Amino acid sequence: MMSSVMGSTSAVKVPPGSQGSIDSAGNLMAYTITDDQQLMRFLILGTEGGSYYAREQELTSHSVQCVSRLLEAGEGEMVVDRVVEVVSKGRCIRMNTPLLVLALCCRSEDSKTKAAAFRAIMDVCTIPTHLFHFVDLIKLCRDPNHTAGWGRGLRRAVARWYNQFANNPQRLAMLVTKYRQRGGWSHADILRLGHVKPINDAVGFILRYMSKGLQEARDYYLEDGVAGCTGHHLPHLLTYLQAVEEVRHLQAPKRPAEGEGMDLGEEEDVVQRVISLVQQHDLVREHVPTGMLRFAGVWQSLLDKMPLMALMRNLNKITLTGLLDTTSNLDKVVSKLTNKEAVRMSKVHPYAILTAWYTYRAGKGARGQLRWQPVPEVCEAMEQAFYMAFGNVLPTHKRILIALDVSSSMDWTPITGGRASVTPRLASVAMSLVTLHAESSVDMVAFTDFLLPLQLQKDCKLEEAVATVEGMPCGGTDCSKPMMWAIDNNKQYDVFVVYTDSETRFSSITPAAALNRYRKHSGIHNARLAVVGMSSGGFTIADPKDLNMMDVVGFDPDTPSVLQQFIAGTLYDV
Repeated sequence: MMSSVMGSTSAVKVPPGSQGSIDSAGNLMAYTITDDQQLMRFLILGTEGGSYYAREQELTSHSVQCVSRLLEAGEGEMVVDRVVEVVSKGRCIRMNTPLLVLALCCRSEDSKTKAAAFRAIMDVCTIPTHLFHFVDLIKLCRDPNHTAGWGRGLRRAVARWYNQFANNPQRLAMLVTKYRQRGGWSHADILRLGHVKPINDAVGFILRYMSKGLQEARDYYLEDGVAGCTGHHLPHLLTYLQAVEEVRHLQAPKRPAEGEGMDLGEEEDVVQRVISLVQQHDLVREHVPTGMLRFAGVWQSLLDKMPLMALMRNLNKITLTGLLDTTSNLDKVVSKLTNKEAVRMSKVHPYAILTAWYTYRAGKGARGQLRWQPVPEVCEAMEQAFYMAFGNVLPTHKRILIALDVSSSMDWTPITGGRASVTPRLASVAMSLVTLHAESSVDMVAFTDFLLPLQLQKDCKLEEAVATVEGMPCGGTDCSKPMMWAIDNNKQYDVFVVYTDSETRFSSITPAAALNRYRKHSGIHNARLAVVGMSSGGFTIADPKDLNMMDVVGFDPDTPSVLQQFIAGTLYDV
């Protein structure tokens, strides 16, 4: 069990965004952040300190101190509200943190907190994967002195989760077959422990299928005359689940040993049957056995309904099947990648496309042994999609200084937490172009142990911008330089964003102290600083008590969302 941390803080209640003030002696005073603000930091970043880690950090009892204090202070219902708010607005970066906090609330001694937490499960656990993880955390948070099974509150909450689909059982059927099991849990496990009673025959049919199999579900609901007023759903559900089961058990014939013949007709029949079932019943990639994904026709049948980023992530496998060797199929994929409306509707950040683009064009993944020959037309289409996605980034209307470390080490190693061969140089320049395009007030500087202004145009292409940065003189690294330069030149900025690799050194003044000096000099008392160490395994620059300072350790596709909220000043809004 994750032990509670006793004690309280003397947090000062201040309006969000007002980080400090100047005292009579002219010194900047920083307020201690409230437990409520610290809770938001924990829910969103996964840590109570001022650091966002691209690599998922282990959550321990130490990392939930603010939750323990709030629960002990009788603020459990507020904690639950915060969890629901963060998840419903898509502000959390990883779901494990809000699920952990919700599990702790479910184990609270306060009956109102527990009731609120159990009610929130439907809002927080939007897919079965979340539900599996939640029940696992409930088990971990259990008091070791009480070894009893699930309580009545948890059983009722789990039953409500499944029964919420009473009027849309087709959705439930898709979810439970797409996400059958995760982390050692299956739907059969949860249904058994939760003693789930279905609210109608449609839900009952699906639950019996998950726990007993399709044959028993069909016999019970369709042959014994038990079907009630919702029985009109059952024939459609039966047809859908029969298709799912048939595809699950279809396997291509094993490839023969060298010198042996192969029944190509049998293999073709199996592939065509999979294709037919996918198209007729709108099955998704997760429904198709892995062995069937080596056939071009199967991927072709999945293309029409495949989301944009799912397509990009699977382009390597699609290329290996030979699907793109056909002009019509290649044109179809290129058209989908360069569909402006599809890119806009996806709301994907350009950086996510960048990582998919550079992984594909490399012809190999950062992990595993898979190798492929990139198709030039696909690479060009992904580059177009990257620029199209610039429009997905909303402006913050802040005055921003972007500082790029231009030392040679920015090209030495890939970023930490990423899955592509993306260097800190490439990632930092790409992010700078995105910000430059979205915002109306952006200055850029290049720094090492000295600093130079950097001029990039909004319509500058990525490779051209990278070449410009690579051609600049370099030296050591001093992350305090941007703030000191702003002081010397009387510049007015709301936010400093410093991109470096793992070199976060400084000279006679720390970046945090330089920021405070800038605040005092400029009168912008809530000026913010984010230091992004793209290849770092860990560093500490930000003052953990200062909401307007943040360290970013590593860089992954979720990082831009964190930075966007931080720049806008909404990261910890409550």
